[in-house]
Amino acid sequence: MANKEDAKDIYSDAILILRNNVIKNKLKANSNLKSYLLGICMNLARTHYRDRKKSQTKEEEVRSLLYDDSVTTNHHESTEILKLCKQALELIEPKGKRILELYYFENYSMSQIAKELGYSSSDAAKTAKYRAFKKWITEANKLRKIYFESI
Repeated sequence: MANKEDAKDIYSDAILILRNNVIKNKLKANSNLKSYLLGICMNLARTHYRDRKKSQTKEEEVRSLLYDDSVTTNHHESTEILKLCKQALELIEPKGKRILELYYFENYSMSQIAKELGYSSSDAAKTAKYRAFKKWITEANKLRKIYFESI
């Protein structure tokens, strides 16, 4: 999730890169400056969030998608959210559920998952894990929304 401080940092870095590219004559005279700067910002943002995501633990990855930082939850609500996550996991198709179990709960690597479940490569298993994870988060958030509307 982007925040104001990250945006300021990315924009500042982009201005410096633009300046350096002008000095090194990498910017063509007919270039659209706005588009060029936007492209630099987008590349910096992708790199920033890719690096941040790599540094997250598996638990942090799940928590960041399930919990809204702007809403404070008490212990009871947190316990209920975890129950809802377990319920949502049951709604995932069996192979997707197994991938998530192997990766998040049994700490298998993607290559081990590919071998265990018969995927052609770890990249194919990673794609399947991503799809199952998205489905899991979608289902968990549906259940979460219903829960919070009911209290």
